[in-house]
Amino acid sequence: MNSNTIKHGVALGALIVALAAQGAHAQAQTPVATPATDAPAKDQPASEADAEIIVAASTVGAELRDLKDVPKPVSVVTGDDLKIFDQVSLQDALSRLGNVRWNDGNPRTGSFSMRGLTAGAGNDKIDPSVGLTVDGVPYAYLAMAAGTDLVDIEQVNVTRGPQGTTGARHTSVGQINVFTRQPSFTPDFSASLTLGERNALRAEVAAGGPIIDGKLAFRITATRNQQDGYWWNEYPGLRDVQSYVNTDRTYGRVQLLFTPTPDLSVRVLYDHQPNGSEYSNGLAFRKPTPDVYADGAPVNKTNDATAKLNRRWFTQQNVYSADDYYRYPVYLDNNLPITTGGKGGYVDVDWDVGGQTLSLLSSYREHYFFAGNDDGTPFDISKNGGYITEYWQTTHEPKITGELGDGLVDYTAGLFYLLAKYDSFGPRSRQGSDSGAYNANPQEYGALDVDSSGRELLTNSLANLFTSTQSYGRNESKAVFAQADWHISGPLTVTTGARISRETRELNEGISVIDNGYGAALNPVKAGAVQLGGFNTVGFTGANAGQLLPGQSAAQLTLADTVAQQYFGVAGTGTPGGAYNSLTAAQRRQVAAAKAIRLRTLGTLYNQTEAEPWEGNIYTGQFSVRNQFSENLTGYATIQYGEKPGIAQFNGLVPGNSGAPRNLPAKKERTTSFELGVRTDWLNGDLVLNANLFRANIKDFQQSVYFYDELLTELNNDGTLYYSSGVGNVAKVRTQGLELDLVYTGIQYLTFRFSGGYTDAKYIDHQFSGQPSENANLTQRFRDVSGYTLANAPKIQFNASADYRRPVFGDKEFHASVNYTYTGKENGDAALSSYGWRDPYGIADLAIGLGREDGLFDVSLIVRNVFNEDRGDAGWNSYTVYQRPRWAGVVFSTRWH
Repeated sequence: MNSNTIKHGVALGALIVALAAQGAHAQAQTPVATPATDAPAKDQPASEADAEIIVAASTVGAELRDLKDVPKPVSVVTGDDLKIFDQVSLQDALSRLGNVRWNDGNPRTGSFSMRGLTAGAGNDKIDPSVGLTVDGVPYAYLAMAAGTDLVDIEQVNVTRGPQGTTGARHTSVGQINVFTRQPSFTPDFSASLTLGERNALRAEVAAGGPIIDGKLAFRITATRNQQDGYWWNEYPGLRDVQSYVNTDRTYGRVQLLFTPTPDLSVRVLYDHQPNGSEYSNGLAFRKPTPDVYADGAPVNKTNDATAKLNRRWFTQQNVYSADDYYRYPVYLDNNLPITTGGKGGYVDVDWDVGGQTLSLLSSYREHYFFAGNDDGTPFDISKNGGYITEYWQTTHEPKITGELGDGLVDYTAGLFYLLAKYDSFGPRSRQGSDSGAYNANPQEYGALDVDSSGRELLTNSLANLFTSTQSYGRNESKAVFAQADWHISGPLTVTTGARISRETRELNEGISVIDNGYGAALNPVKAGAVQLGGFNTVGFTGANAGQLLPGQSAAQLTLADTVAQQYFGVAGTGTPGGAYNSLTAAQRRQVAAAKAIRLRTLGTLYNQTEAEPWEGNIYTGQFSVRNQFSENLTGYATIQYGEKPGIAQFNGLVPGNSGAPRNLPAKKERTTSFELGVRTDWLNGDLVLNANLFRANIKDFQQSVYFYDELLTELNNDGTLYYSSGVGNVAKVRTQGLELDLVYTGIQYLTFRFSGGYTDAKYIDHQFSGQPSENANLTQRFRDVSGYTLANAPKIQFNASADYRRPVFGDKEFHASVNYTYTGKENGDAALSSYGWRDPYGIADLAIGLGREDGLFDVSLIVRNVFNEDRGDAGWNSYTVYQRPRWAGVVFSTRWH
């Protein structure tokens, strides 16, 4: 542990001891209980239902006690727990749970990690390893939830290990379940207003009750959340206008509950998040590139950012310099915010028939994502980068649950269907008038920035060139599932479950030129697999640089003459190619330099093409033995098996001159997980402790990997090996460890909670990992990282919180809470660079308030990141900051029912 972590641990311990001392010496009074939930009975503890585990919070610690019949590791945080610190993001909720988290990024590039396993970041084609359901509806595209606030929440829980035998969508690592508050026939109302630093304002209101007593009820939820970011754009004209990372979210949800008979209920929900604009891309903490590689060889810096920005082209002005590139996290002239929004709804029908429950859950959701990225400087190098993605999905799940043999067997069985489509325009990039000068290598720049003709070629080589990838994806899942609890005896239960799913993954994709910009005449004949109608010359290097290649058509030679006339004023000769051939050797070399810059930027193009689809069966299974040894002790052993579909994708072109894109499908992922756990309840219920040991073996683990890119390496020709990223398979991965959840309420007025885990996640067989940045000079393309710890896999993660609530002044209540989240040392680089290590860190939050015991009024002071902890990794040429600085605010709230 570093000194900051020790400091935080001491502070946390001191506060807990102080609160405990106050409680121990207090006069005996009745402890304040957590309010009971108001969810319909069907969503109370549901035996083994993976996607529907929701537990009551009628007493402190009940959320863990109610899991005694679930033979899987589950961690829980309630909506009331989150309200203490005004936590509304999924990232905040997961920080309260052990061994699962959100890895920072925008809604599209962020990712979930569970038990050290991460997959799916920034890739529309890969299925998430960690599933997410909201009220039982699976989100097959996790970006739908990453940019949405969690409001009016009943509970968030995490079930670890492969899931799917009781419904929803199959998952290979685990599942996050979010449950919203549902309509009831008891009127209630709640509202809160948060005001704080950086112009923070968050308003939330929720109300519900009967429309027709016993027949029709409603619930309405709405929120507005806005806050300035922590860093500001320093570009003149945009100062005090663009802040990073800001919050801009509006959300509304309406529900109706119809119960025409005691046996039938129908719940209808619709929610909508209008597009909001948040600046996150573009924030960068840069540092100069190191001087040497790992083996001591010097780094050639003639083509890095400092060298480029010190070129005459960029030093003609004195407002901005290469030093400013490293001084300011944001100094951008043309950056756009991340814009996200979405909407959807579902119909949930339950019908009790003769002791069995028939249900149907049908849903529809859509999501929009837009990014318009800048080049990181105030110059006109590139703009409108990133993705524009539209996604929609529909799901249908008929199911039956009940018991057989007079309680001998509890069962669940059903069907599941999901159809998802996405239209992704990106990555895309429009080049600017300064792009040629920035992207030219030193030799090309030296040849062009010498006279007016060369500078015009340098500008037009890339100015306004717009290229993009267009992807159309279609994913379909059709599954049948069943699970049964066999009550062998009073204390002994055996659970068996199975699922078979037929999965299809289809892709149509192409990379094309959307706009040729100013330099269409400088196009090559062909780039990748796409004919561009240009002319070909000898390359930039060599004595014959820029000379026309033989065998070209009259139209191509005429186009070459056009270039000679446009840039050098050479008159036509009447013979195709004559004007161009009249150029001097130096002029032809300038043309070749401009064409080389353009060809390198065009990269690998190919026309819209159907990828080889992935289609196959996915199997999920569970076998558990659970025994209640005493009223206070239950133990279980579980084996779970799960698979994840393969992927249809392209990566580069096939060898030879065919020009076809290369199909590079990923194989399906297979996970076998072993769990051994206990659930205990001691000291008359004051101490609840759930613990489990786990081990998971994963074959063909899917993750973003690096493929050596011969084309880019050849085009750049600067001595560096270049890799293109894509999704591939790692032969074998293993994760194992210990997880623990604890609640202690034995000291009057004080509640202590702990949720954490120790995880050892390693590559067992991964012989072809891409080289990290510090090895980019090596000729060896890959390295063997077998035995290395996975990226984003700290060995220790935990959350500890203490909540002190004491009646004062008659009907008032004083409350003070502290929350501490710790993350151990980890490597945040996918290639496991030595520059990717992050030191251990801990984040402490504090809340102090006073209100009425009945909740009619409450005011709280909240301080997040009390010690202003700074979390990040050094990086090869940048320092990445993940944690937001300290923030303080005040929350006013009311509720009645």
